[in-house]
Amino acid sequence: HFLEKGVLVRKPLEASWRDISNPDLLRMRNPENLFYLAYLSTQIGGAIYLHALLKSLQQDDRSIDLCVPDLGWFLQFVERQKQKGKEILEWELGVQEIEIHLGDRLHLIPISASGKKLRILSPKELSQNDFRALLSLSGNWVGIRGNQSFSEAISQGKTFFYDGREHARYFLKDLVALVENRLPEYQGTLHCIRGMTSGFLYNLPIQEEEWVDEAFFQTVEEWPTLALQLGLSLQDPQTYEGFQRLSQIIIQEHSANRFLRHFVQRALTLRKYPDMEQQEAENIGKFISGAATLRGLIESHRNVMRSYSKTGG
Repeated sequence: HFLEKGVLVRKPLEASWRDISNPDLLRMRNPENLFYLAYLSTQIGGAIYLHALLKSLQQDDRSIDLCVPDLGWFLQFVERQKQKGKEILEWELGVQEIEIHLGDRLHLIPISASGKKLRILSPKELSQNDFRALLSLSGNWVGIRGNQSFSEAISQGKTFFYDGREHARYFLKDLVALVENRLPEYQGTLHCIRGMTSGFLYNLPIQEEEWVDEAFFQTVEEWPTLALQLGLSLQDPQTYEGFQRLSQIIIQEHSANRFLRHFVQRALTLRKYPDMEQQEAENIGKFISGAATLRGLIESHRNVMRSYSKTGG
């Protein structure tokens, strides 16, 4: 998975709103409000992220602009709550009204008699450059859902919520282990990573085979409980410090940047000198069969490279 193969990282981006080119978002945004980016994919993951965000900001009276590039999860969650006869927000979180801005359309959902506004902004399309800039501009609790957005969050040292699909189960499991082993003193960070992993169990298909994954036996916690735990953890400044430490560990020990550079160099070289790959394969075959030592294999590779560099192939 992603941690095993390596994470591509970039230099941190210091963006401003002048870097945003999306006209919809520039029109929707209220510069007086807090701004957050939530690039999520599932209704339960989105519900956990949203409730944790609002809980963490419960004592802040400022309204919130939440950029949601993919609105599907939120609409599904609203319908789910409606079918269950529940309010959209599970508890009192100081929100008076939810505004949904979708293109040129505006939909209002009243929540309570007083409080702040939660403005959900869903622009038509976001370029990759805009996405990177928005992640930089976002408050320190971003919603992400895949390898690329994870790379961006790590590169910028953001506190994140990973809303993974089924294929991400082992990545999330190893992410928990990394925090448990390397950052046990940051309990808030650990609660957040464990919480997003527990929320991920909602996305796993039901298994009816004789042999099942270990996740089959794990207890699925109620998502509002998970969201409350995350929200309370986000009220602790040390939680954010722990996420920054986590980003540093991943950048220093799990970066694929150097490997990718060598991989591309090798691919270009073999394209220029196709016979080199065959010679390398023969040398490796000798090593595997025991006809050559490791030292001999390395020296053979060096001789092959020297011969091609001198003769030009």
